[in-house]
Amino acid sequence: MLIHCLSAKKHNMSFFRDKVVIVTGSSSGIGKALALKLGEQGARVVINSRGDGKLQQAAGELSAKGYDVLAVAANVGKLDECRRLVDTVMTHYGRIDVLINNAGANMHGRVEDTDPEVLHLPVEINYLSALYMTRLCLPALKESRGSVLFVSSLAGIHGLPTIAAPTDASVKTAFTHTTEHDWNTFAEFLVQCILRRIDEDWTHQ
Repeated sequence: MLIHCLSAKKHNMSFFRDKVVIVTGSSSGIGKALALKLGEQGARVVINSRGDGKLQQAAGELSAKGYDVLAVAANVGKLDECRRLVDTVMTHYGRIDVLINNAGANMHGRVEDTDPEVLHLPVEINYLSALYMTRLCLPALKESRGSVLFVSSLAGIHGLPTIAAPTDASVKTAFTHTTEHDWNTFAEFLVQCILRRIDEDWTHQ
């Protein structure tokens, strides 16, 4: 659905052309598919992931198509790395027009089988990353009257027996509504997109 919405804007290339768009968690899957569509529509795309290997491979794919891409490896679940990511984008482009909080992580399995020591990971990646990135991008987004998109999972609304820590959509929904009033005073769009489970092959369709 999200990719199809972007495709529908092909007739109006001016919306994304030359806009600086950050897509967190975009070395593969939905994030990478979004980055490719945004590049196709003329955006200056900032892709991100924790590791550098797949990230550079994705950057190579976008560059080979002639897209303007900046790859920044950073764990967006950590505040200091979010600061570095935003600073790198501002140094390179001097502006931020759109933030897509796409990064997410799930723990498959039953709660009783999950190591308590790792339960903080989905909280950091699914929620804190969106909170950190939105807050740090606010000055630049206010300047550009930019937009924010929260990508989240249906599993966060009604828990699934195979998802041990569904901290995604529920907290992003709350955060979206919390910021909605203030956002309307200066921004163009504040959107939450809740997706069902999607197989990796979907991103190539």
